[in-house]
Amino acid sequence: MSFDKGCYIGQETIARLNTYKGVKQRLFGIQLSAPVAVPCKIFVGEERAGVITSIDPDNTFALGYIRTKVGGEGLEVTAGEVTGKVVAVPYVTHAYPEP
Repeated sequence: MSFDKGCYIGQETIARLNTYKGVKQRLFGIQLSAPVAVPCKIFVGEERAGVITSIDPDNTFALGYIRTKVGGEGLEVTAGEVTGKVVAVPYVTHAYPEP
């Protein structure tokens, strides 16, 4: 990918990501101590960190978006009264090539 080439599909999106230093939030798994209602805000202490978008109520595993500046895997979070830990999702990668 080149930031100097002419027009191509997706150019504006790529330029915006490059200009504003990348993605603002990423998809992670959250292992919760109990089920929560969806959507549910995620907090780290008093700071809002993201939102849970879906949950499997049988094993309290959720998917949610976490702001990149807050952290990632291993982060201890709360969702309502429920505690949780941010974990990797096996089929999602957060490794991006350097521009």
